[in-house]
Amino acid sequence: MRLSHSLFRVAITVILVLVFAEPAHAAYLDPGSGSFLFQLLIASLLGGLFLLKNFWKRSISFFRRSSSAKQTTPSSNTTESTDATDPPP
Repeated sequence: MRLSHSLFRVAITVILVLVFAEPAHAAYLDPGSGSFLFQLLIASLLGGLFLLKNFWKRSISFFRRSSSAKQTTPSSNTTESTDATDPPP
């Protein structure tokens, strides 16, 4: 009984290795492939930096808007001018 269980495990392992093992490929990378991969890397880095910059600006503007709304209080008389050229009453 123990021998058949062990033999079954070995058979399953061999079948899985044969099914999922990939054959050796002779891949050829020309200079254009390297250039494309380099361009992809640079574009990914710059795109990530752009996203971080936009996220940072939106976060900062959100917190500035919420804090400025708390600090400003509506005045009771909004028609009153504070211009320095107005004569005193």
